[in-house]
Amino acid sequence: MLTIKPRFETFEEYLVYEDNSEKLYELFNGELIEVPPESGFNVQIANRLGYIPDKVVHRIWGKMEKN
Repeated sequence: MLTIKPRFETFEEYLVYEDNSEKLYELFNGELIEVPPESGFNVQIANRLGYIPDKVVHRIWGKMEKN
């Protein structure tokens, strides 16, 4: 079976495109390239990296409230 991949001339065409799937894509030179989902390890790293600035902000905010 032949699969026809859409080609986009503008970013606006890409924004209105719906493929109704759970797949993840990158737009490269007007073509959609399917990418694999993130691994569990990558998700853990991203969560920890988001946690660090959150703790710093709460620590600073707590000092500001005490003054």
